[in-house]
Amino acid sequence: MPFWNQAMSEYIYFCSKKIFKQFNPIPESLSFHNHAVVKKDNFSYIYPEDNSSNTINPKNYYSIKKQLGFSRLIIVDQTYHKINIVNVADHINRTGKSYLRGKTPFKKLPTFPDISNIYHEENGKTLMSVGEKNTLNINTQENVILSSWIAAISPVWHYVGVKIVGLGVTKNISSINKIIKFIK
Repeated sequence: MPFWNQAMSEYIYFCSKKIFKQFNPIPESLSFHNHAVVKKDNFSYIYPEDNSSNTINPKNYYSIKKQLGFSRLIIVDQTYHKINIVNVADHINRTGKSYLRGKTPFKKLPTFPDISNIYHEENGKTLMSVGEKNTLNINTQENVILSSWIAAISPVWHYVGVKIVGLGVTKNISSINKIIKFIK
């Protein structure tokens, strides 16, 4: 069965409130565990109220996963590149944050999880996440694309047992329909 199945409800996680707001006008609806959840049609859109360890951590993510009842997630991050939408195959974390540090072990999960195969896309790009830093003076390796938060966030979702497809989008993408078309 393909990762993305149209028969069930779809869940899309935006790595920050800023990235979610790029796709307005989707009205807010629910709020729990320091996250907002917007339901529209057959989709649920989730984003953190802030990018702190009080919001992004195994306890909150586990609770969100259980409360909404999903095991798969599309994670959307801001990229700084000429390609408008890219699949993510790997990441490099240069945010200065690890949202698992000091939060593991959680339940009966390991203290040091294997994060070598987080993304379910072999033909994607490597994203180097830098958080909210000014990206103008940051050099990358060849075939590495700058992004905001996916490298710090994906390991936490993976840790609590969520299968992930990562997407990077530029500021040129403001239609949620473009993301939905891309993932189909």
